[in-house]
Amino acid sequence: DTYSLKEDEQYLICVGSVGQPKEKDPRLTYVIHDLEKNQIFIRRVEYDYKKAAEEIIKHGLPEIFAKLLTKEFLL
Repeated sequence: DTYSLKEDEQYLICVGSVGQPKEKDPRLTYVIHDLEKNQIFIRRVEYDYKKAAEEIIKHGLPEIFAKLLTKEFLL
């Protein structure tokens, strides 16, 4: 997604964090701010969130951390 910004406005842009999605979309999300065009570009990237969840469990972290990455938690 691309959004144009007005020069005379201030914006707070928060894309969340890697993992623990709040919008039922497990992809990684980040923003690029193009200063010359005064636009932001929201990018989403697929990653193996199931593998990440497995690694969390494998390393002894609380299971809830793994569930936060998976669609099991999102549904």
